[in-house]
Amino acid sequence: MTPNPTLSGCNLSIQKEFKEDLYISLFDMNNRLIYKERIEKANNPIFIEGECLTPGLYFIHISNINNNFTFKAIKI
Repeated sequence: MTPNPTLSGCNLSIQKEFKEDLYISLFDMNNRLIYKERIEKANNPIFIEGECLTPGLYFIHISNINNNFTFKAIKI
């Protein structure tokens, strides 16, 4: 995930090819869902827009049927 911290958004590079759709969720520090999107058979890179976010710590959760990943992202 680059850049991190970010001013306007970040790119996620998926190193593995998934046959299933991916679900990307963005949560704030209070565990409120800010954004959710389904990505069909992920293409690289995936851009997550951050312009409308207030500065702070966020969690990006990526999942599909068999996998769950969570990353921290900082908006400055």
